[in-house]
Amino acid sequence: TAQFAVASASELELVRRWCQKTGNTLVSTLMVEQDTGHVTVCRGRPRNPGSMIPADRMPGARLWLYTNFHCNLACDYCCVASSPKTDPRLLGIDNIQALVTEAADWGVKELYLTGGEPFLLPDIDVIVRACVDRLPTTLLTNGMLFRGHGLRKLQAMPRQGFALQISVDSPTPEVHDSHRGVGSWKRALAGIRVALDEGFTVRVAATISAHDDPALDQLHALFDGLGIPRADQVIRP
Repeated sequence: TAQFAVASASELELVRRWCQKTGNTLVSTLMVEQDTGHVTVCRGRPRNPGSMIPADRMPGARLWLYTNFHCNLACDYCCVASSPKTDPRLLGIDNIQALVTEAADWGVKELYLTGGEPFLLPDIDVIVRACVDRLPTTLLTNGMLFRGHGLRKLQAMPRQGFALQISVDSPTPEVHDSHRGVGSWKRALAGIRVALDEGFTVRVAATISAHDDPALDQLHALFDGLGIPRADQVIRP
């Protein structure tokens, strides 16, 4: 997909005609003023012409913010190579507030905060409140720092319009710990229990090899036992 700025109704019509001629799909339009805004174009035609992308998956519906890049873990598959030795590269509260304000004005519906490990930031509770004040927000965390100062930061976060997403890679420690470090599975589950006890919405995320992976039913059983609704169990092949 790609986004294009349009500065007039004639430019918007030109994009529509271009999509028709080239076999691409005009997914959405968002006009900030009467004749200005942006359009989202998807390459090619949908396989099923009667189906469209769900609203919450539409390009531009979500803004992901990498609050920092350092982490208390060094997972071997981390897509941004985070670790305790990584340059933090802090985004900072001022930049985050500016981006969130702009995103809300442009029609973004949902915010995701990730890292690195956001709970390493001394002001993560302030960042979360600033985000939730504008848009529904999800924070991705390994759930291992909910004690001491980390617990106090957690307790200071809002419960409404906010969710924590914690990854659990397997229904037993072996696979999870082989990628994330010995003891990390047990501490992740302990973090989930703390967050639930504090009244937070907790979403758990797991990636498995296929929909028929035996781990699927085992993961559901584990998450069911923790009291997490199926709607908040994100298990993907």
